[in-house]
Amino acid sequence: MAEAFIQTKVDISEIDALVLYNERMKKEVMRIFSENGMHPPNILFDNNPQMPMYRFYYTKFMINGREKETLVTGPCSLLCRYKELIMFLIQQFCFR
Repeated sequence: MAEAFIQTKVDISEIDALVLYNERMKKEVMRIFSENGMHPPNILFDNNPQMPMYRFYYTKFMINGREKETLVTGPCSLLCRYKELIMFLIQQFCFR
């Protein structure tokens, strides 16, 4: 999941680092880059010492000790919310 909205495309050379949350995702990202004959950008984890140099727009600023963590919801949660919203809209506007 990207924490940026991209209208068309971004050249991979423009990406400074990928922030991942577990080793499984790192392996998957590495596999995808490898299959395409490319080297990935730096891969950082949430607890990496380099993380403070990156600024997230939405953080857990009110939770002591977690002020620099991203507040962005992961892709599975977003998909679930999206499906719930679609069902709600269908029920509200299609079954009147």
